[in-house]
Amino acid sequence: MLKVQDAVLSAQDISLELAGRVILDRVTLDVRANEIVTVIGPNGAGKSTLVRCLLGLQPVTSGTITRKPGLRVGYVPQRFPLTPNVPLDVRRLLSLTLRPSADEVAE
Repeated sequence: MLKVQDAVLSAQDISLELAGRVILDRVTLDVRANEIVTVIGPNGAGKSTLVRCLLGLQPVTSGTITRKPGLRVGYVPQRFPLTPNVPLDVRRLLSLTLRPSADEVAE
């Protein structure tokens, strides 16, 4: 059995309620170094919300989340909004896969 001190990330009985709706209900999980974890479920099941909670981007209603000090996690959300806060070079990079419109090609 995995000991909590062996985990680089540990969630114990985390719950999240938003606008009176239970989104996460007593979720417990531990992740060890170099372990790959996949979260699967139907649309609206709370997968993205769970990841945001684990990363500290969304506070939980109850339970505890512990991350190893100095832990670095890469996270790419399913939808990445392009806002004025995103540097222009990143915005250009992300638009490289977009096809130009007929008007843009004519220019």
